[in-house]
This record gives sequence, structure tokens and C-alpha cells, in this order.
Amino acid sequence: MFNIANGTDSVSRVIASRTILSDIEDCKALKYDNCIIEGRLDIENAEINQDLHFNDTKFLGPVNFASNKINRNVFFIGSQFQDSAKFDGTQFNGFSVYWNSTFSGDTSFNQAEFNNIASFFDANFEEDVSFTKAKFNKDVWFWSAKFEKTSSFNNVIFAGHANFLLTQFINYSSFAESHFKGGVVFEDTYFNDVTSFYKA
Repeated sequence: MFNIANGTDSVSRVIASRTILSDIEDCKALKYDNCIIEGRLDIENAEINQDLHFNDTKFLGPVNFASNKINRNVFFIGSQFQDSAKFDGTQFNGFSVYWNSTFSGDTSFNQAEFNNIASFFDANFEEDVSFTKAKFNKDVWFWSAKFEKTSSFNNVIFAGHANFLLTQFINYSSFAESHFKGGVVFEDTYFNDVTSFYKA
């Protein structure tokens, strides 16, 4: 399903965040697998027409990826976000893949729009995370994902199939006023604290 080109270097490359911004402006290939991204990464209000590859990459500083329009696929497989990560309002028109990624700071996808398949398989959210008012217009998988702090899926539209098989919610979670239009799976899902489905 996914065409993934992983990096082959055994030693991680260190890349300054400004290099990525320059590559986007110059329409260069955006392949940063097995890299360490130094500094705050701000990519905002951009239209990106290349695949984005950040597999096995460490982001040392905050990541602001808000209000973008991404027309190709996004791969964050095995990525580590060591500070906050913000994807608010971004439109994902290709596949969005976050398999086995770790989010160590507050994370938000508020009002993000996923127009193709999105997968957070085995992702680990160590701090608060919010998908408030996000739109999943195709299938989305949170299979085996782990939410260690509070998680908000309030007012989310799940137009496709939503899969939370084996997902762990360690702290408070909420799906208030969300709409499951394509079916949902909560089989073997672990809820350790209060979960709200108010008006869902």
C-alpha cells in the first residue's frame, strides 16, 4: 500500500531545521530518514507537493507543522518528537503514516483534515494530545497506540472506518460530540480512566 524509502546510513545525519525550509522552497526531495533535526522546526502555511520522509528521525526541538497543505504522502515511521508537535489545521491529501512514532511533548492535530488513509499504529503519546475538530475523511488506524496522558477526540468527524483495536488510554480521554460515520472498532481497547462519549 505504501511506497516507503528508508534511509540506509548507519549513522544519523544532523540537519539544521532551516535546511528543510530551504529544501521545501527549492522543491527538492524531502527525504530525511535516520536524521537528527536540530532547532525549532517551523513549517507553516506552506503547500508541499513532494513526499515527506522522516522515518527513524529525531526532532530535538519543537515542531510547528500547522496550516499546511500537503498533496503527497507523509511518513513519520519510528520518529521521535522530543518536544511539542503541532499539526493544527494541516490538510493531508496523501497517506499519513506515523507507525511506531513517539511524541514526548504536547501534541495537537486540532482541525487537521486527513483526506486519505491515516495510520498511528503503535504510536506512543507520552503527554497530552488533542485531535479536536479533526476530520478523518478516509480510514484511520490507532491500532496498538498508547495515550499516556489526557487525549481529546472531541468534535471529530470519522467519515471512514476508525480502528482503536488494542489501543491504551491510560488517562482521561474524550470523544464528546464526535461522529463515527464509517464504523468504529474498540475491541480489546484499554480504558484506565474516565472516558467521555457525550453526544457521540
